[in-house]
Amino acid sequence: LVQELFINFWERRNTLSINNLPGYFANATRYKVFKVLAKEKTNTPFYKALDPIVNCAVEANNLVVEKELKALAEAWLQTLPGKRKEIFLLYYRENLSTKEIAERLGITQKTVQNQINTASNELRNKILMTLLITASIG
Repeated sequence: LVQELFINFWERRNTLSINNLPGYFANATRYKVFKVLAKEKTNTPFYKALDPIVNCAVEANNLVVEKELKALAEAWLQTLPGKRKEIFLLYYRENLSTKEIAERLGITQKTVQNQINTASNELRNKILMTLLITASIG
């Protein structure tokens, strides 16, 4: 994704007017990642949704980043409020449908969907920020 971003930037370098290059790359990378993740199936296990990002790191011979991303995801999971964490784990680790989770927990299916979306978006943002920070340091 980052390579595609740089190629696109280089091809359009003469027509772009950018005042804040780091900000431009941060936002462009974020939107590119979101675009790829949006194409993924909605019920894909959350580690699987991270595969394009993790594979990019592995291809770049950066196994440390892969381990850090998984550690980040696990650490983040521990910070979730109890019910959101339970819903997230039932959905992604036990592969239960939102309907099954709602029935099991005695809540509405819409609440389950909202909690999954909130948690998933938060995780994506945390991982994206970590990748951007890692890329700028490296």
